[in-house]
Amino acid sequence: RILFWSIILCKNVSLVSPSSVVLGNNIIGRVKTFVLSKILNSKRVQYVSGYGVNASNSFANVGVSRSKIIPHDFLYLDVLPIYDEKKITQTGVLKVVLAGQLIEQKGVDDAINAINCLRLQGHEVHLSLVGKDINLHYTDIVISLQLEDRIKLVGLVPNDKLEEYIREFDALLVLSHHCYPEGFPLMLYHGLRARVPILASDHPMFKNVLVHKETALISRERDVAEIAENILLLRSEQGFCKKASSSAPQTLEKLKMPLQFAEVFGASYCGSQGDNFLSSFSLANYNYEQ
Repeated sequence: RILFWSIILCKNVSLVSPSSVVLGNNIIGRVKTFVLSKILNSKRVQYVSGYGVNASNSFANVGVSRSKIIPHDFLYLDVLPIYDEKKITQTGVLKVVLAGQLIEQKGVDDAINAINCLRLQGHEVHLSLVGKDINLHYTDIVISLQLEDRIKLVGLVPNDKLEEYIREFDALLVLSHHCYPEGFPLMLYHGLRARVPILASDHPMFKNVLVHKETALISRERDVAEIAENILLLRSEQGFCKKASSSAPQTLEKLKMPLQFAEVFGASYCGSQGDNFLSSFSLANYNYEQ
């Protein structure tokens, strides 16, 4: 809505950078997607910059010209992981962590229900939730399910301590629903740098980067039983855990974009010289599959 009125009220917009386009699964959602694509593809918008290749492709998939779409990155990933390969404990309690925005669309409810499902099956798995629990919403849910001994609301962890903290766990959960407009979650970067196994949903923005039983264990969005099953696979699929941890540097390298957002933003205001520069990195002209 803010994007819509910003473009309507401005004569021209050099750069627009939404996170991604999520295709609606009903008439209203599809109308909104259609209107957004028309706005982004209008002559009044010069460039559309997506966070990574998948987010950028989501704009092209709804009709935005590939020649005006410029993928970008927010991180400099020249520094490879400083940690050794992660080894999963074969005995004792499995420990998993979910960090970030604590809302339903990020799969928090799914993670809690998966832990409850595992408890009912006789498995002891502990979950830590890192982030702000607004109005103690999830604290109340944990108490109502009598899961206080298995689920811990940690609160906020400083960003510079996050990877060290994640290393204490057997896996990182990233369970975003399809309706959540991901670019590419920073938490995945942290997980890869920490070299812990990742249990993720099948969100479209993770496609090609996260591959089931190679770089992550993938479950269908909202599928609590499948999430629970993947958690147990951490013990039985040691080959996956070793492969995912050892290949983390290569996966990070695959995620690198040639341009940072600051470079895209700056060049978009540099006239014809900037146009020529950005054009060379558009989806139409740069090979992002190499």
